[in-house]
Amino acid sequence: MDDVVGVVLAARTGDSRAWKLLVDGHTGLVWSIVRGFRFDDDTAKDVFQTVWLRLAENLERIREPAKLASWLGQTTRNECVGVTRQRSRIVLTNDVGHLAAAESPAGLFPEPGAGVERDENRLAVSAAFARLGERCQQLLRLLLCDPPVSYEEISDLMELPMGSIGPTRARCLANLRSSPEISRITEGLHSS
Repeated sequence: MDDVVGVVLAARTGDSRAWKLLVDGHTGLVWSIVRGFRFDDDTAKDVFQTVWLRLAENLERIREPAKLASWLGQTTRNECVGVTRQRSRIVLTNDVGHLAAAESPAGLFPEPGAGVERDENRLAVSAAFARLGERCQQLLRLLLCDPPVSYEEISDLMELPMGSIGPTRARCLANLRSSPEISRITEGLHSS
């Protein structure tokens, strides 16, 4: 989105096409941050919608429209942290009544061994990713957004010079590849 200022100004006047451009252009950024908090699907969707509601409520008050990506990133993190804090206050109970009401409780669980290797690999990648520093995790999430987040937006969000994004990415990926979890996966691939 080259002219984010123009799009923000147009959205402020009620231009629905401009609003759609804002949402389409920043959906990947918002999702990447929400996914980093590992919420269940419903909670993630709620947080995602709340971020866009916050933008609609505050669009007139954004002082620097050119830094909309930074504003959205911070707002998304704030919403995620708020939900996380709220959840930590919830008292869990042993209410399994919904399972008893299911027609086929056995159908709720996969067959033993189904997808075990795939699941183990996912867990290994998640564990390796969790070992990375927070900045590496954030950078890699931003670089994997769909639609892509520009280097300029990443630079603003992470307060990182644009020229260092590529080298930092390379170091983060090298650290990920050298983790014991990823090494076990690649050894398994070569021995198969």
